[in-house]
Amino acid sequence: MRVAAHDLAAAADPLVADGAQSVARRIQERFAAQPLGVEGDVALTVSIGITLMSAADMSAEAALTRSDFALYRAKKGGRNRIECA
Repeated sequence: MRVAAHDLAAAADPLVADGAQSVARRIQERFAAQPLGVEGDVALTVSIGITLMSAADMSAEAALTRSDFALYRAKKGGRNRIECA
C-alpha cells in the first residue's frame, strides 16, 4: 500500500511479523548491493519503521501512525536504520 511519495506500507501475516526486522535488513542489503548508476555509483540507503497492528487498534491508521513515528526516529538517528514502535 503506497502511503506517500517516499513511504511504503506493507501488511504481513502476524506469524510472519516476528521476522519483520530480518526482512527489513534484507531490503537494506538489496538496495546497498545495487547502487544507482547515475554520474558514478550513488549508494542507496533505506530507513524503515516497523510496528504491529493489534486488536486494540481502532483502525489501520493507528498502526500506520506508529510505524511513521518509528520511521522518523530511524531517519533522525542516521541513514540506513531500522526502528520498531
